[in-house]
Amino acid sequence: MNISIVIPVFNEEYTIAKLLKNIAQKVKSSNEILIIYDNKNDPTINAAKKYLDRSKQKNIFLIKNSIGNMKGITNAMKTGFSRAKGETVVAIMADLSDELEIVDLMFKKISDGADIVCGSRYMPGGKKIGGPILKTFLSKLAGLSLHYLFKLPTHDGTNAFKMYRKQVLDKIKIESTGGFEYSLEITLKAFKKGYKITEIPTIWYDRPAGKSSFRLLRWLPKYIKTYFIILKKWSIFDIYNKWRIDAATKISVEEHSLILFFSLLFSVLIYLFIVFSFHFSFSVPKTTAINWLTINRYPKQQDYYFLFSFLGFNFFSSILFWFIWVSLKIKKH
Repeated sequence: MNISIVIPVFNEEYTIAKLLKNIAQKVKSSNEILIIYDNKNDPTINAAKKYLDRSKQKNIFLIKNSIGNMKGITNAMKTGFSRAKGETVVAIMADLSDELEIVDLMFKKISDGADIVCGSRYMPGGKKIGGPILKTFLSKLAGLSLHYLFKLPTHDGTNAFKMYRKQVLDKIKIESTGGFEYSLEITLKAFKKGYKITEIPTIWYDRPAGKSSFRLLRWLPKYIKTYFIILKKWSIFDIYNKWRIDAATKISVEEHSLILFFSLLFSVLIYLFIVFSFHFSFSVPKTTAINWLTINRYPKQQDYYFLFSFLGFNFFSSILFWFIWVSLKIKKH
C-alpha cells in the first residue's frame, strides 16, 4: 500500500462524506483512510458510516483515539501514525481545506527520495484563501522566518498538510501535547536528523461548514515553545559543534598556533598605533599610557586602567582575528 491518509475528526458530520468522496476521485495511488475520533458519540461517525454503506469502499477505517488521554489533535495523529500500514502517511483535515490534487505528487516526491513533503501555502504558487488574519500572519511569520533564517527547506513549516515517509515517523518521538504544533515539531526534528525535506505549492481553503477546532490562544504558547526550544537545542550548539570539528580536522595545530601569534602581534600594533595617535594628534602631555610604556616611574592607579585595557583589547581582538581566519579557512575547504 502506498499511502495511509490520517484524518482526525471532531464534529465534522457536515464535511466528512464530501471529503471521502473527493479522496476517492482525486487520489489515484493505492491508499487506506484512517478516520480518528475521540468520542464514540461524535456525529462524524454516523455520517462516515452512511457514506460507507453507499460507497461500499473497503479502505476506510474508523479508529478510536487511543493515545494518552485519548483526546485532542496530537493524540489522534499519534494514533493514526501508529496504525498506518502505508509506505507514507499524509495528514488531511476533515474541513475540506487541503488540496487533494497534490497528494499523488507528494507520493512521487517521496518515491524520488524525499522523506517529508510539505504542502506550502507561502512558497511561489501557493495560496491561503480565507481564515483569521492573525492566524495567517503568525503562521506565515513562523514559516518564513524558519526558512530564511534557519534554512528549513520549506516556507510553511506550520502547515499540517504534509506527507511523511513511515520509516521516518517511526524514528521521531513526538513530544507535543497540544494541537497542530506536532507537525512543526516533526519537521524540525527531521531536519535536525538530516532527513530530506521538500515542498509543493498548495492552496488552502477556509472551511465551508462547521466550526474550526483550532484554538489560537490555547495553542499559541505551545507553538512558541516548539519554535524556540527545538531551535535552541539545535541551531546554536550544532553550528558551534560543526565549526569546532571542522577547525580541528581541517587546520593543523601548528597553523592554529601561528595565526594566534600573528593575531596577537597585529592586535598589539593596532593598540599602540591608537595610543600614540591620540598622544601626538591631540598634543596630550605625558600620558599615563606613555608613563606605563616607557616605565619612567611607578605607575599610578590610572595607569592600571591602561594596563587592563591593553591586555583586554589584545586578548579579545586577537581571538576575533583568529576566529575570522579559521572560519574563512574552513569555508575554502
